[in-house]
Amino acid sequence: MSKYGLGRKRIIDTHLAASLYSAGVRRIMTSNAGDFSTFGAFELLTP
Repeated sequence: MSKYGLGRKRIIDTHLAASLYSAGVRRIMTSNAGDFSTFGAFELLTP
């Protein structure tokens, strides 16, 4: 958490991102790209 400057409110986003990345997901469609842009590991698509 300290590496990316994440607070407790971001734990769910971080857990979701880690789970998706571990499952091989590299592209995410989201209405809030800011939630995942922090990680720099995904191609983010917005509707």
